[in-house]
Amino acid sequence: MIGRLGIFLALSISFLAGQSLASCRLSRLEWMEQNSWGSCLQADISLFSKNYSGENGKHASGLAWSEVYGSVFARPWLSLHLKAFGGRTDTNGTNQGDDATWNRTTEQFFLQMGHPLQSQVYGAVGRVPLPFGINDVLGRHSLDSRAEGFWDRSATGTRISFLIREDLRGEFGAAWTDEEDVFNSRAEVLSGRLTKLTDLLNGTKLVASYQALTDNSLRKYGLGTIVYHDENRTSLEWVRLTYRDKLDDFQQVFRLVHRQVAHPVSWDFQYEDIRRDSYRLSLQVNRELPLVDWSPCTLTGGVHYERLRRAKAVHQGYLLLGLTFGLATSLIDEGA
Repeated sequence: MIGRLGIFLALSISFLAGQSLASCRLSRLEWMEQNSWGSCLQADISLFSKNYSGENGKHASGLAWSEVYGSVFARPWLSLHLKAFGGRTDTNGTNQGDDATWNRTTEQFFLQMGHPLQSQVYGAVGRVPLPFGINDVLGRHSLDSRAEGFWDRSATGTRISFLIREDLRGEFGAAWTDEEDVFNSRAEVLSGRLTKLTDLLNGTKLVASYQALTDNSLRKYGLGTIVYHDENRTSLEWVRLTYRDKLDDFQQVFRLVHRQVAHPVSWDFQYEDIRRDSYRLSLQVNRELPLVDWSPCTLTGGVHYERLRRAKAVHQGYLLLGLTFGLATSLIDEGA
C-alpha cells in the first residue's frame, strides 16, 4: 500500500514559432544547397498546477515557464544556436509556507561549424551540450529527476565530432568552470562519446561514453543503446560515477524508456533505478487532437510512481494531465 501519494495535475500550453523545425535543425543537403541562409525560432510557454505529497511534505504550486530555441544557418557550414529557459513557481505549502522562486538559465549558446548530417567533421564553441550518454527522460520540466547529476546538460567549452567510418562517429568535448576567463584556464572536464549504427533489429545505435574532471576526482562511464522501428523507439542506458576519494564506492543509474506510436495515439514508458537511492515508474499516453488545421494539438496523461530507498520507505506518486499545441515560423533566403 502506498504510504504517501502526491497528485500532479497540469495543464500546459505550448506556442511554437517555426514550420517544421526539423527542416532547419537537421536540413537535408538539397535544402542547404537551395537556400543561402535560414533561421528558426521556437518558443514554448507552459502553465500548470501541482499538488504534491511525499518526502518533502505536502504543498500546492503553480508554475509558468518558457523555453526558447533559436538558430540561424549560413549554408552549409556555419550556424548559431540558442536555447534558454525561464520559469516561476508559486508555492502555497502546508508544511513549507508561501514562497515564489524564479529559475532562469541559458542552456545553450554556441557557434557551430559544419553540420551533423552533412559534414564528416564539425565542431562548436560556446555554451555547448557535452557529448555524454543519451539522457532520454520523460517530463523534464514537469517532474524533477533525482538522476540529473548523472548527465551534464551544457557547459562553457568546445566540442568536436568526426566520422571515423560510415557507421561509427567519435565526439570529444572540453569545458571550463571559470566562465569569465576561459582562454586562460585549463579544461576542467573532458568528455568523449562513440556512437555506432547497426542494422540489428531494423536499426540500432550503440553509445559508449566517458567523462572525467581533469584532477580525476570524478569519473563517469556510460553505455547505452537506442533501437528504432518506424516511429517506435526503445532506449536502454547505464551510467556509473566513481570518486577518487571513495575507491570502494560508486553510484550508478539504469534507465529504460520505450515509445510506441500508433497514430493518433502514442505512449511512453520509463523505468529509472538509482542504486541505493530510488526507482521510478512512469507511463504517459499522448493523443493527437485535430482541433485546428494550422496547429497540431496533443492531449497528454501520465502516471508516475517513485519509491525512495530509506530506512523507512517513502512513496511518492504523480498524475499528469496536459494539453500541448504549437505553431511554426522560419525565415529562409531562397536567393542561393
